[in-house]
Amino acid sequence: MPRGRTSMVIVCGLVAGLALVPAVADDAMTGPPDVASMTVDEIIALRVQTMRSNGRTLRGANALSGAEAIAAAEQVRNNAQTLHLLFPEGSNTGDWDSFVAILDSLEADASAMIEAAEAGDPDAYVAALRKVGMNCGTCHDTYRAEMQ
Repeated sequence: MPRGRTSMVIVCGLVAGLALVPAVADDAMTGPPDVASMTVDEIIALRVQTMRSNGRTLRGANALSGAEAIAAAEQVRNNAQTLHLLFPEGSNTGDWDSFVAILDSLEADASAMIEAAEAGDPDAYVAALRKVGMNCGTCHDTYRAEMQ
């Protein structure tokens, strides 16, 4: 590829990566939800919003580095912590222990993304990102209810 095109591809990639940062910031919650004061419909809506936030954040996250990668991983970790609150024990999730283990793994793998991004280790970051994606897939394949 000619030098001019290579530079253009790099610049486009950086711009695309930076475009994700406002989405990450827009999705950030100010603190844990007060689940006790929420209706069932509000809890379900927040579950959907939280998971969609993860989807938006993770799309293209492999192209991020530095502060943008850290922000994306922190958003996923915060969302994993929120999901713990939105699925209290007794939720109709089937095998409770396996469900909680997936959320715990999601949180741990998002923390590994943060550590890798802070260390400037793109290989470890992408490896942790893949594990996050596998957690999402496992949970959706096992527990996801059909949208009505």
